[in-house]
Amino acid sequence: MRRLPWPLLAAAFCSCVTPPRSLRERTDPAHGAIVMALSFKGSVFPYWRRHQAEELFFSRLRSDGSLDPQLVPANYRANDRIYLLDAPAGRYAPVAASYFTGRSRQLAKLEESLARKWAVEVKPGQIAFAGVAQILRVTDGWGTPTLNVLRRAASYLPPFRRAVIPVEFESPRLNVTRAAEIETLRLARVDLASTFWSEAVEERMLALGNPPPEVLEGLIRKNPVARRQAETFTYIDTLGWGEPLRVSGGLQWQAGKDSAWISIVFLPEQGPSGKPLNLLLRELREAGAPEDSHTLTDIAISSRSAYMGLYTSYIYPEASLVGSKVLVFKTQTVVVSTTGGAYKAQYRAEAGEFEHHRAAFERFLLYVGFAPPVKEKT
Repeated sequence: MRRLPWPLLAAAFCSCVTPPRSLRERTDPAHGAIVMALSFKGSVFPYWRRHQAEELFFSRLRSDGSLDPQLVPANYRANDRIYLLDAPAGRYAPVAASYFTGRSRQLAKLEESLARKWAVEVKPGQIAFAGVAQILRVTDGWGTPTLNVLRRAASYLPPFRRAVIPVEFESPRLNVTRAAEIETLRLARVDLASTFWSEAVEERMLALGNPPPEVLEGLIRKNPVARRQAETFTYIDTLGWGEPLRVSGGLQWQAGKDSAWISIVFLPEQGPSGKPLNLLLRELREAGAPEDSHTLTDIAISSRSAYMGLYTSYIYPEASLVGSKVLVFKTQTVVVSTTGGAYKAQYRAEAGEFEHHRAAFERFLLYVGFAPPVKEKT
């Protein structure tokens, strides 16, 4: 299989590029970006340590599917992620990667067939996920490590050139799953903050459903928390308030002995207990005390449009009860419209405890699947 020439690759790599101001914006509306993570791992000494690629080169695919010999270097690196920012639209294939050890550059090149297989499409104004790759380094006995030691030693002799050590590898792996892309883009949010590319990241996350971070459990081996099923929705229990109570159309949780409750119910649009969305929203606007705003806020929950209202209610004591006091409650209600009705998620607590549990409610909503559980076929 044809490989790109080593001399060209060795000459092309340069020291790590810091992101200039010009990369924070697009220089052309037709430009896009790529993000990729690539690591090297060996099974024998001295290569058993994992090394993250510090340099990455791409090659554009021509119309006939062949690789352009002109290399396109990635121009920004943040921690384990490497970016090609402000790239003209087209298909790009990763063709080489390297990392540094002392005065040597460990350089791996991908076979052309593999590079084409790993190619990604750069679209205007978007960021493409090229995957999380791992290269498994191999050696042929002790001859190769010994030769590499001599190459590194030679770099300390005139003309003091950094040694370029070819990396032989097998079984390269590329993870392009949805979960891997979501995790990479979450980190990219931080890497690319306050740049145009942060908008591209958010747009891609929205297209993926804008999922929240994965919830894990376990002290040593972390495993995802299982999603639970209610009659009309699914959820991941991030509250830790114990088992919920069944209520009409859904479930209700109580925060221990605190005067705080969270409920999620489905309200059908048709039928004896049906309630159209416009009526449900009108009742939410009218709820509460005179001092409330009686307005609704448009929000989004994991890419779903929703309406949020906040109101106050009072519970007055009976006249015959001496020493009793007026109880003040605050309620935050979120209405999510869906096919055949709407979901009503509600958090209600005494005014003094309302802010204490409010963040838990809002986080919990991110892990609710506002759709009936999918029934398995038998």
